[in-house]
Amino acid sequence: MLSMAAMPPFGIHQRGSATSTSNFIRSLGMTIGITIFGTIQRNSFNGKLEDAFSGMGPLPKGQSFGDSRALLSEQARSHIPAPILSKITDALSGSIIHTFT
Repeated sequence: MLSMAAMPPFGIHQRGSATSTSNFIRSLGMTIGITIFGTIQRNSFNGKLEDAFSGMGPLPKGQSFGDSRALLSEQARSHIPAPILSKITDALSGSIIHTFT
């Protein structure tokens, strides 16, 4: 409905172009937005993990905590002790809150 609200200023012969341009700009905006917010969330998550595990010594140079999907998969979670898993999930939830805030 919102896309239809933008159409009255355009003539009948221009509405197809206006609709497709509107859809393209919306898709482009979503793609750029997801990329930006995904980068913010990933960086926040890695920073929170580094803070949570800072007493354990530094990571080897050039390494990060990796992909959160792989880290929190069913198989990986079953091998992580509960206190460490709690720190990881707290870091992930904190990074999601930070991103949406």
